[in-house]
Amino acid sequence: MRIVIDTNVFVSGIFNKKSVPGKIIEAFFDAILEVVCSIEQLAELSNVLFYPKVYKTLQKNGWNEESISGYIKTISLAVELADISLVDAIVPRDHKDNHILALLISSEADYLVTGDNDLLALSEEYSILSPKDFFDKWL
Repeated sequence: MRIVIDTNVFVSGIFNKKSVPGKIIEAFFDAILEVVCSIEQLAELSNVLFYPKVYKTLQKNGWNEESISGYIKTISLAVELADISLVDAIVPRDHKDNHILALLISSEADYLVTGDNDLLALSEEYSILSPKDFFDKWL
């Protein structure tokens, strides 16, 4: 199964490995799930992990710049990269989510797994599930 994991799920999975997002990320790293990313999403994930509040919390859990960079590199080597440049996706509620919706569309992934309510609001039109719904259905 090929899925797009939204950035918020990657971040949540880091902070709590026993949570549903943590279990989804574990399934990805165990090669149970095929994950599709874009260069834009990898850049977003890197930026988010270096936000001062996020970075400070990561540091308290033993992370540093090198481990964050290693995490991003590990993800980038394990995912299928998709080009989103040819898709004009529009998320009416939050334009910052356009690249994630474009990734779902361009990659033809089975699902987008997200905790973002703006994207979840589009679940009747697209294959979008919350982490809990995805976990309950497929893992």
